[in-house]
Amino acid sequence: VQVPVVLTAQPVGRTLNAGSPLSLSVTATGTGPLTYQWYKDTVAISGATAATYSVASAALEHWGSYTVKVTNAQGAVTSAAANVLISAAPSLTLQPASTSLKVGVAGVLTAKVLNAVAGTYQWKKGGVNVGPAQTLPAALTVSTLTLSLPAASDLTEGAYTLVLTNPRGSTTSATANVTVSFGPPKFITYKLSASMATAVALRDAPANLTASIASAYNNESLLATVRGAGTLTYKWSYQGVTEKSPTLIPGQTTATLNFASPTVPKGKVVTYILVVSNTLGSATAKFTVGKSIAPPAGSMTVTVQPLPASVPVGSSATLSVTMSGAPVSYTWYRVAASGVLDTVPAPSAPDLVLPAVTSASAGEYFVVATDRAGGSVSSKTATLTVVPAGE
Repeated sequence: VQVPVVLTAQPVGRTLNAGSPLSLSVTATGTGPLTYQWYKDTVAISGATAATYSVASAALEHWGSYTVKVTNAQGAVTSAAANVLISAAPSLTLQPASTSLKVGVAGVLTAKVLNAVAGTYQWKKGGVNVGPAQTLPAALTVSTLTLSLPAASDLTEGAYTLVLTNPRGSTTSATANVTVSFGPPKFITYKLSASMATAVALRDAPANLTASIASAYNNESLLATVRGAGTLTYKWSYQGVTEKSPTLIPGQTTATLNFASPTVPKGKVVTYILVVSNTLGSATAKFTVGKSIAPPAGSMTVTVQPLPASVPVGSSATLSVTMSGAPVSYTWYRVAASGVLDTVPAPSAPDLVLPAVTSASAGEYFVVATDRAGGSVSSKTATLTVVPAGE
């Protein structure tokens, strides 16, 4: 009587330390002869044709799901799966890849890992942690780990790595370099070389922006950081408080304006205008600089800056500043969207009252206060928005 194959003992899965021997066995009955074929992840293992499958020194390549098919003349029976995990430091099967993103577009870094013992993973940028460490689970199959890169900017750029850790060791990925491509010019930061310890961020500002800076000119440079596609060209101009339109500054063709240059005009209050262009467009920044004549201790300072205001056309608008010290005069200025700097015809007072605003009243306003010694202090700019009728 021919008896079909019956498996009386299934192969048993296990977790092994790397370098340990691996042995999987099956026990089968039935009319002989019985033949055996072992499979790993459904692929037949060459030469594995006995009731026992053995490996002298297990490595990560032996990680997987094993079955054995036992056959006789009556047919074949396949065993249950025996899952074999190799306890070692986590292993990367897919490294995170370098990528280039367009500014404002989201991206993602992806890695794949084999890990037999629960641990953690940590993304890093330039060696600094990106967020908290996350749990790295033990899993038979490959785990996919991702890092989201939302709304790419210059802050997104850098060298990223992934550090995987479990009780058996640590593995660090290859470096994935992320770069960001810009289109039209975009201002990133500005700073004064001597008097500002850190740069001021301009990333969230519109393409045309105004910044007020109170500083001495001595040994200073105004440093702008700009990004854009291709070759960028730089043109600096200036506009004093009594001038109706900007004048080009010769010889200043980089992102740095050197106040020590004899071609750079200086005054108590000057607006320096930087226009940066490439083949895709241009961006303009206006920096209103107050030249400081080192004031004595306890002299004027701005304690309350003028605040932005939005008023309907035809309504009254008031901008106010509060100064400490002993100011004797106040002069209000307006920077129009075109970049033209005008003196506002108004009484010398800390409050600027505009009784019936029109669309031409919109702009960036600031005030310069002067004391008896000739010292002056400039406020920050405040935006006046005029809302058209019916809106």
